[in-house]
Amino acid sequence: MATPDYGTDVHCITDLDPSFRLVSGQQAVGQAVARRLITERGTLIDEPNYGTDLRKYLGEPKSDAVLTRCNSDAEREAAQDERVQSVTAESSYVGDDLRVNLEVETAEGVFELVLSINAVSTTILSAGV
Repeated sequence: MATPDYGTDVHCITDLDPSFRLVSGQQAVGQAVARRLITERGTLIDEPNYGTDLRKYLGEPKSDAVLTRCNSDAEREAAQDERVQSVTAESSYVGDDLRVNLEVETAEGVFELVLSINAVSTTILSAGV
């Protein structure tokens, strides 16, 4: 079976890599999903239904109900990427940060995407690829 072609993109989470390093395969999918989860819906002119900014949960009181909503939003938004076949999310608090662990399935297989989100930045802790 041939490896799916997910395209090639410039390495980018919140800003372009200054050396314009390229990514492809599941790494490109992981970065695309991460961008979806930190982009406020309605801010892209050509895609008004793109994004759900999970940082909105940082301002809410810490609770299991908030984490459940965060998981649901993350799963729903990640599934909007046509390369994603299925996704499950599990969120937790780590100090003042929100940690979002996603298990993402593509035609190439399953990989783990772990995001650490705080008011200032979003970091990919693991892309499992």
